[in-house]
Amino acid sequence: YNNLNGTIPSDFLSHPGLQSVDLTSNQLEGPIPSYLSPSLYRLRLGGNRLRGNISNSICNGTELAYLELDNNQLTGNIPSELGKCSSLSLLSLASNKLNGSMPGTISKLQKLVVLKLQNNSLTGPIPDTFSAHLSILNLSQNSFSGWIPSRVFELQKLSTLDLHGNNISGGIPISISSSKSLIELNLGYNALTGTIPTMPTTLSTSLNLSHNYLSGSIPSDLGYLSELEILDLSYNKLSGMVPSSLGNMQSLTQLVL
Repeated sequence: YNNLNGTIPSDFLSHPGLQSVDLTSNQLEGPIPSYLSPSLYRLRLGGNRLRGNISNSICNGTELAYLELDNNQLTGNIPSELGKCSSLSLLSLASNKLNGSMPGTISKLQKLVVLKLQNNSLTGPIPDTFSAHLSILNLSQNSFSGWIPSRVFELQKLSTLDLHGNNISGGIPISISSSKSLIELNLGYNALTGTIPTMPTTLSTSLNLSHNYLSGSIPSDLGYLSELEILDLSYNKLSGMVPSSLGNMQSLTQLVL
């Protein structure tokens, strides 16, 4: 959070013994150095003007647990070699110019807790396998297509799922009802069809299904979401009556139909 500019020296991040680097929110330009110190476990370079590709060798010999490269101008594909960062618990590549598909090697990282890839130009399907520890998954504002993998709702620690602003089609998996920790769900601005399934009662922050092609009636069991603050079902093909059970939602601050 200064006004540092110029490029990151090529050997700066490979300094022996270096464990944590935070250069967030400066005006740094140029590429990310390819070689990192083996002892580096936290690298935060978000909010700069970094360009170029993410190096295939960024994980070679390192024990990175936190990698934040968001809000830069990085281009190219997400390298599958990021799957070699077996200790990663947080990966944020949001708000760049990345394209191509999401490598399955990333979704299979066993220790991953937070994955943020929103606001890029990523395409292809969403992988159906993720870390059992995953809590936050944000893939919004990309060009992902295909269906929502039903297995994502089997993740017992998933609390936030944001897929809005993609090209996802098909129905909302009925497996969503078995979610144990989900508090925020945003599936808006996609091409989802079918009816609204039973939602988990853990939802408390927001439920956004707007701008899709959902049909049928508004389920009366939405009234059981007693802690939900925001419910947005607008711009769909829903019909029928507004269930009186919505009056039971005492925490609701915003209702958009």
